[in-house]
Amino acid sequence: MVASAVLGEFMSSITIKNVPEQLLDRVRERANAEHRSINKEFIQLVEAALQGEQAGAVAREQVAQQVVAWSNLAGKWACEDAAAETAAIYAARSEGRDVAL
Repeated sequence: MVASAVLGEFMSSITIKNVPEQLLDRVRERANAEHRSINKEFIQLVEAALQGEQAGAVAREQVAQQVVAWSNLAGKWACEDAAAETAAIYAARSEGRDVAL
């Protein structure tokens, strides 16, 4: 890894070896379409992948929290007549808004 100074900031450089030609072609096409250099396109792709990884971790954490919440509720709703209670819930629902399909 090599560091270089750009406008007073130090930025690291890496060399990526053995990039498959088809992958490089796809990156070139993307870079061209986005009006970026190949280097900037690689940086963009890595940043997007890492942000997606973080978003996935947040989503997994939210799912885990929901599972805990539902597990805590499980078995706590005691009702003599579940069918009547379900019918009452459905009857109390609003019709909602009209949607053109």
